[in-house]
Amino acid sequence: MDILTMIVIVAAASLLAPASLAAFMHTVARKRWRGTITRQELVAERRADAAIAAISGKLEAIHALVDSNVTAAIQDGLDARRVQLVTMAEILDLKRADGRTPTPEALQAVQSTQAKIIELERLLGERRGQSGAPAAIESRASSNHALPYRAPVKSVPEASA
Repeated sequence: MDILTMIVIVAAASLLAPASLAAFMHTVARKRWRGTITRQELVAERRADAAIAAISGKLEAIHALVDSNVTAAIQDGLDARRVQLVTMAEILDLKRADGRTPTPEALQAVQSTQAKIIELERLLGERRGQSGAPAAIESRASSNHALPYRAPVKSVPEASA
């Protein structure tokens, strides 16, 4: 089951559970008000309350797992973008060392990759602030905050002797 499906299931369950609980509680309250509630209905109400509490606990656990998986996927994407940026920088450096000028498309790709890295770092920071990400993810992210690409230095052509 992919992450998006899990998120949809958790979202649907988190929306439906309170609504069904409210409808059930409304029915029970109306019966109590009329004074027609029976002992069997009280037992059913207690069982329903216990079931709802158990489901809520399971939903919270599922939510935590999905949130953790999404955070890990974002971290993996960030790591991949950083590797991609380093590779792009190496290629640009090789082209410059060979005396060739990088294409505008290559420079634009570097800029868009840098922007995506900044966006993913911001998103991860927000997610950690909301949910308290696991320590493994925290340590992986904190080990490489700086962008690995450095601004190109214009080289002076060598004079032929």
